[in-house]
Amino acid sequence: MVTDRSQHAAFESLQSAQASKALDLLVELEKVGLDRVIALPRMVVCGDQSSGKSSVLEAITGIPFPRDQELCTRFATEAILSRSDTESITVEIGPHSRRSPEEASRLHAFRRTMKCFDELPGVIEQASEEMGLNLAGRTASFAKDKLQVKICGPQLPNLAVVDLPGLIHATGQDQSANDIRFCEGLMNEYIREGRTIVLAVVSAKSDWANQAILTHARRADPELKRTLGIITKPDTVLNDSRSEEKWLKIARNEEHVFHLGWHVLKNRGDDEHAFTLQQRHASEMAFFASGSWARLEPEHRGIETLRERLAHILHEHLKEELPKVQIEIQNSLTATQSSISKLGTSRGSSGEQRRYINAVDVNARDLIRAAVDNRLTYDLEFFDIHEPESGPESSVNSNRPRSATDALNRLFMKAMSERGHMYELYHIIYSFARRATDGTRNGDEYSMMRLQLPFLMTPDEAQAWVFKKYQHIRGTEFPGVINADLVSELFREQSKPWKSIAEAHILNVKALILKFLRQALQHVAVNDVQERLFEQVHKAYKKRVDAAFLELNRIIEDKDERAIAYSQYLKNKAEIIQARKDNARMHRLFEANRGNIETPGATMTALRRLELPAESSTAKALDLMLVYYNNYLKYFIDTVTVQVIDRHLVRDLHKVLLDPKPISQLTDEEIARLAKEPACIAKARERLGERRKLLEDSLDKFDAFMI
Repeated sequence: MVTDRSQHAAFESLQSAQASKALDLLVELEKVGLDRVIALPRMVVCGDQSSGKSSVLEAITGIPFPRDQELCTRFATEAILSRSDTESITVEIGPHSRRSPEEASRLHAFRRTMKCFDELPGVIEQASEEMGLNLAGRTASFAKDKLQVKICGPQLPNLAVVDLPGLIHATGQDQSANDIRFCEGLMNEYIREGRTIVLAVVSAKSDWANQAILTHARRADPELKRTLGIITKPDTVLNDSRSEEKWLKIARNEEHVFHLGWHVLKNRGDDEHAFTLQQRHASEMAFFASGSWARLEPEHRGIETLRERLAHILHEHLKEELPKVQIEIQNSLTATQSSISKLGTSRGSSGEQRRYINAVDVNARDLIRAAVDNRLTYDLEFFDIHEPESGPESSVNSNRPRSATDALNRLFMKAMSERGHMYELYHIIYSFARRATDGTRNGDEYSMMRLQLPFLMTPDEAQAWVFKKYQHIRGTEFPGVINADLVSELFREQSKPWKSIAEAHILNVKALILKFLRQALQHVAVNDVQERLFEQVHKAYKKRVDAAFLELNRIIEDKDERAIAYSQYLKNKAEIIQARKDNARMHRLFEANRGNIETPGATMTALRRLELPAESSTAKALDLMLVYYNNYLKYFIDTVTVQVIDRHLVRDLHKVLLDPKPISQLTDEEIARLAKEPACIAKARERLGERRKLLEDSLDKFDAFMI
């Protein structure tokens, strides 16, 4: 039989109908490996070397662990008790997370089944060798792997208790400084988790100040809410001594107060190593029945009451922590599923890669079409999440290219109207300036185009400018006749900023569209694929930008040719301006000759002197150029926005995807260059898939136990 009467008695006090489900669930969660990703509630026995902690574990669980420290204290030992209709003892190794896949597989394969505990020392020695701790000439002193002793029986509770290697105080022949650091590190891995109940074992045989476990416990559990102190070897303290009184005060929780309190156990004495568990319990009861320790409250001494305390503490701990574990599992599962979703579907085979690229292409084309058509309801998530940027483009939303381009077109139109002319001349006609002259107004608005303010000319400067041009190109025309070449030359110079403004507009729209295309690809493809696709999209769109500049150059060339106008509007507008100027001259004349109005001859002489024939033709040329400029400006703005911006940079934007070949014509090698999954992503998907399954299995366990 696996268990005898004494072992059954040890287990019976841990039976709890209320805690049974919680303990069963805890064991099941450990079985599926949840503790690898989420800290589980657990109970850990730890203390200095030779503090008696392994004997404490034996007393709590009823498992007679070997007391040879060479066998039992080189790794963590977890005792897992599980209720079952059949009795069995199984020893397995839980590899540490830092083991290589090959090592982990080898250690996982270690499994020994025993009929009785007499075989346990030999099996533990075999497990030690598997971990690399060959006792005859071991290559390592300690291992981070965990030895799991699983015991099943019809009358066993479900319980998991971990015994850790004891803390080492000083180096020696068999213990190095690395061993000291290792034991401290392993213990801290366990006790720093907020869901771990720490059973801190201290020996009354040693000085209180030398009990290193207390320092570590306070560091891991500053409020000391989850630490229970266990005092061992009280029989080594002299009766009625000051030392005994001090330990009694500690046991009563009067000094070095722990929230969970203290408990005293008497383990086997030096002459009791051969005692069975039943004999050990009898010896302990006899010791506490007399002497100073008999005055200690019964609930704070002896193994029977310790089991009751631990059962209560563990039950309360599980009631508080397991719901939190369930929430953490759900949150972790949600995050894991999100991470898997971001990786996209598997792209290992050529077929998977082609299907993935085809799906990305279809989704991207549909999204881009919807964006260009301004159908924002097509994908509310994409079109609604991006906020406008601050600055001069504050009205521009790059993920809405149609409305964003319209905003840039309006800015272009305004820039052309306010900054498109080389010289400010309209005040000559209309007697007021159409722009600010301080050089600052609207400066920020056009900073993205780096535009200069037009030069302000006085009427005399304007006439001098026109006359100088006229002298260079005058032909055989009669005096007073407008020279068409002069109008063309004036217009070319006046409209000189148009090209730079239009080029800046092209670059602004280009930046906007490229940003949109990147956002669209990011929305439908995983990072590595969207980066590769964007390289191709960028190259394809560059061809469109080049075509836009060529189109603009043709428009500019047409503009700079000889001015041609057949519109009656221009003739009428020029006549209106001339009439307005004549009226102004007449008004000035009559004002100047108000006192000589009775002399008609003097008035007629003044009228003849108003302008010379050459001056008259140049002034009319300037007027006509300004009318022509105004008319052509509207045409130029419309032509650039339609034939350059819309035709080349926005219209049919979805065609830049996988240009010039459709997916069906791409070879497997070309598809692989676009969609092949990096090894790191494949490994990440595999790892996340395993994590998702583990978390889903864990949630299933909660559902099965209805906790």
